[in-house]
Amino acid sequence: DLIVFLYENQLLRHDRYPRIKLVGANLNGLSFIKSPSQPCTFPSLYLPGISAANLVFDHCSLAKAMFDGASMPNARFHNC
Repeated sequence: DLIVFLYENQLLRHDRYPRIKLVGANLNGLSFIKSPSQPCTFPSLYLPGISAANLVFDHCSLAKAMFDGASMPNARFHNC
């Protein structure tokens, strides 16, 4: 998944530079679900201004995540 790749390479963190801004990006319907192969740990995630209807974070760590100005109707955060 591209978002995970960018995050793991520290390009989608508000506490690191350089960072990529995905303002206006369509992330509708994406799901991030903790599994043995995907820990779903995203401290300082930086996704301001995204469009993310029906986005799902399930059992994820999102400490200090930033979603300022994002449009996320029906987004679900389960056990985060």
